[in-house]
Amino acid sequence: MEIFDPQVSDKRWLVWTLAFIITLCAIGGILTLHRWSDASHRIVELLSEIESQANRLSAIEWEAMSRKGLHPELRHAHRQASNQLDRDFNELNQYVEDQTLWQMRRVYGAYVQAMDEEFRLLDSQRFADAMRVDDEKVDGAYVALIESIGRARDRFTASSSSTLLAVDVGSASVLILAAISVGLLLARYERLQRVRQVLVVEQKALRRSEERFRSLVHNTSEIIAILDPLPPTITFVSESIRRILGHRPEELVGRDIFSFIHPSDATAMQSFLASCAYNVGATYTTEVRIRHSNGDWSPVEALGDNRLNDAAVRGIVVNFRDISERKRFEEDLEQLQIDLDLPDRKLH
Repeated sequence: MEIFDPQVSDKRWLVWTLAFIITLCAIGGILTLHRWSDASHRIVELLSEIESQANRLSAIEWEAMSRKGLHPELRHAHRQASNQLDRDFNELNQYVEDQTLWQMRRVYGAYVQAMDEEFRLLDSQRFADAMRVDDEKVDGAYVALIESIGRARDRFTASSSSTLLAVDVGSASVLILAAISVGLLLARYERLQRVRQVLVVEQKALRRSEERFRSLVHNTSEIIAILDPLPPTITFVSESIRRILGHRPEELVGRDIFSFIHPSDATAMQSFLASCAYNVGATYTTEVRIRHSNGDWSPVEALGDNRLNDAAVRGIVVNFRDISERKRFEEDLEQLQIDLDLPDRKLH
C-alpha cells in the first residue's frame, strides 16, 4: 500500500508546473521555427515546380522543331506552362528577393525571348533560321536557366535542412527537459514506460517492414523503382521494366525520371514526389504516362513510399503499375454509355 506524503505531492505539482512552463516557452520557439521551415520548404517546392515547367517548355520546343511548327495543342501547352511559370515566380517573390532569384528571372526572360523568336521563324516556314536560333540562343538559355534554378534550389535546400535540424533539436530539448523534470519523482515508472514504448515501436516497425517486403515480393509483375528525390534521379529499377516498357534497367539508372514522364504529367509527378519526400509512413498515388521504348506513352499508376531513412534503400520506393487495360476498359464503357444514350436523345 502506497503512503501519501504531502511534501512529495507538493514537489510533484511543482515539477509538473515547471515542466508545463518550459514546454509552453519551447513550443512558442518551435512554432516560429516551423514557420521558417515551412517558408524554406515552399521555396524549394516552387523551385522544383519552376524546373519542371522549364523542362516542359523545353519538351514543347523540341516537339515543335521536330514537327516544324507550333501546332494548336503545342501552343496551348506552351501557354499553360508559361502561365504556371509566371505564377510560380510571383509566389516565389513573396517569400524572398535576392540576387540569385533576380538572375534566374533574367535568364528565364532570355529563354522565353529566344523561344518566341524561334516560334516566329517556324510560323514563317523559315526552318533553317529557326534551327540556327535553336542552336545559338535557345539551347544556351535553357542550360543557363536550369543551372540557375539548380544553384538556387541547392542554396535553399541547405537552408531548409538547417531549419529542420533546429526544429528537431528544439523539439528534442523540450522532450528531454520535460522527461528530466517529471523523472525526478517518477523515474521507475518512466523506465518501465520507455521499455514498453520501445518494444511497441520495434514491433510496429518490424510489422511494417515485413508488410512492405511481402508487398514488394508480391508485386514483382509491376515496375519497382528507387528514386533520389533531389534531383529526381533513378537509382534502381526492377528487371520487369524490360518486359512492360521495353527499357533495359541498366540504361535508366542515373537518369532523370522526368525524361520518361509525359510533359503534361510533369506537374503531377513533381507533386507526387514532393509528397513522398516530405512525409514518412504514408503511401501516395498518382497516374502519369511513361514513355515506352517504342516512343508510345503508357499510362501507369504510381505508388510511392518514403524509405530515405532506411539504410538499405536511401530513396523513395515507387511501384509503377501498367493501367493500359483499365484505361481502355473505361473508354469502352464511356463509349458504350454514349451509344446507349444516343437513341434516347434522338427520341427527344
